[in-house]
Amino acid sequence: MAEQWEDCGTPFWEASDKLFLPERMAEFEAIHETDEFDSTISRIVVNYIDKPNNGTKEKIDAEAAMRRLFPQFDWDKFLSNIKPHCVCPEFNGNMGFCINDGFGSHIFCSAVAELDEELRFLRWDNM
Repeated sequence: MAEQWEDCGTPFWEASDKLFLPERMAEFEAIHETDEFDSTISRIVVNYIDKPNNGTKEKIDAEAAMRRLFPQFDWDKFLSNIKPHCVCPEFNGNMGFCINDGFGSHIFCSAVAELDEELRFLRWDNM
């Protein structure tokens, strides 16, 4: 499980006990070692990395997939606490934005992204 989260900063179960649902760990353990787990993660990456996110391409529902793959993470609490810092046009005509996770910046700490006209992520940094 750790390798799926540690690349984004502090693992969520260390970042905030408010986001960890230990009673749902058995569900996670049942799916974690399956082919579905790895194939779903791969589908999300293939569908979203360097691809338009403007509705022109049919894609896997990444949020629903992540909720199914990581049931021990309180997605509702996490998503409802994301705080925007700014949205601004970039000098090259793209759009940039910055967000905070609302949990002491342990998961998103001044996350910054740049999107093009097709809403493709050109740059994503989690500082």
